[in-house]
Amino acid sequence: METENPQPDIKKPRKSFKKVSEWTGLLRNFATIIASFISLITLFILIRQNERTYQPDVVFKPEQSVFRVFYRENPTSCDDIQITGATDSIPLSIRLTASNIGLGAAKDLEARWLFDPEQMDDTLTIGNLTIPTQATYNDDLKVLLFYNCYREERSDQYVEFCLPVSMEKEPVLFTLPETYLQAWSNILIRSLHHPSAPFELHRGALLDAIQKFQQLQFSVKYKDINNRPYSKTYRVRMIPALIDLKKKEMLVVWRVFGETGRRNLAEKHKITITREDGSNIIATVDL
Repeated sequence: METENPQPDIKKPRKSFKKVSEWTGLLRNFATIIASFISLITLFILIRQNERTYQPDVVFKPEQSVFRVFYRENPTSCDDIQITGATDSIPLSIRLTASNIGLGAAKDLEARWLFDPEQMDDTLTIGNLTIPTQATYNDDLKVLLFYNCYREERSDQYVEFCLPVSMEKEPVLFTLPETYLQAWSNILIRSLHHPSAPFELHRGALLDAIQKFQQLQFSVKYKDINNRPYSKTYRVRMIPALIDLKKKEMLVVWRVFGETGRRNLAEKHKITITREDGSNIIATVDL
């Protein structure tokens, strides 16, 4: 009788081959997922880079950070307070310079000056004295009314385009509201020149007025070429660094700060007051 040879077991190799195929498929799928994820990241980076090519970034700074105020002791007319450059007596408009430090153009710039009309009160308190300021601000008409004249101006300004700094030929300028500057100057002048109060009360009234007039804000909105909106808000700080009571002039330093949503630390500012007899008094204010 012939002995039959047993057939070789081929099931185990088939199972091993099947497992290898499954692992290969899983690795292939995983590699596909990773490649897709990397592609999405690359696409996002390219989109962001493309956005930066047309994204504007408009910032503002004073055209001249120092100016002078010449005045008469008892201002009752619009011409009794004159704002000029720091080194001459030529009338000057105090302006902000807009610079687009982004890569894309900004269009439809709309700027608005914001302040509290109650700051421009028609009376001023010096110790126990209440004196008239001879000027009243009408918020409905947006005018500053002096005794025999008035100043009227718009609180909003518009510029069609602001190109990047590498392309802009002429500076884009925004003017501070002269009504606000004159009302501010008028109150500072009267806080120091009333004859019925001692000098210490004058100095206290001056520092109170300076702190009161630190809420002038500048709000600006603009768009990029794809009509994506942007907005910023700045706050203006004005300090009369030198007040000469004999010459009747003030040297004012001013700057702007971006509103970041958090309170900035107060800074100490020195104010030199030259009295009629030529002596100097130093006062400080924290802002």
